[in-house]
Amino acid sequence: MWMGKLYKINKLIDKHGGAQAIFNSNNDLVYGSEKELTLIIEYLYNSITSGTNSDIYSRYLLTTATTSKWPLYDKFYQAVKEDPAKLKFKFHIMYGQFDFMNSEAGEKLVKLLNENKVGAKYYEISEGGHNLYIDNPFDTNQKIFEIVSQDATKANNND
Repeated sequence: MWMGKLYKINKLIDKHGGAQAIFNSNNDLVYGSEKELTLIIEYLYNSITSGTNSDIYSRYLLTTATTSKWPLYDKFYQAVKEDPAKLKFKFHIMYGQFDFMNSEAGEKLVKLLNENKVGAKYYEISEGGHNLYIDNPFDTNQKIFEIVSQDATKANNND
């Protein structure tokens, strides 16, 4: 399973100009600090010893078998119809280019929100599947950086 992911990441690194163009320091190549790794190990240990089912559930989070009990479109459709003024924040909805979820529902949700004066934008991450950060962390990080920077600039201009 992970060999395919590593191959895909290496392909993306090459597409973006190689490791020298993407990584700023050797720390960028480190996956998790010592504290983060300790927390993951503690979580796994406690999951096993306390008899939780989270290991069973987390296995299914990354598969196409996962479906939502209450899809986002339905949830926000209801919220917009009841009281759109409660939605006082901007929506930035991202799907992967090869996402197994219904990206048309995301586009439809953005249209619904914008028609009801709730700011929303739709983004598609190239070569991404449903797990954007795993499939294409570079474009995902860049898009999040652009969104945050743009919103911060607008907030500073309003002060």
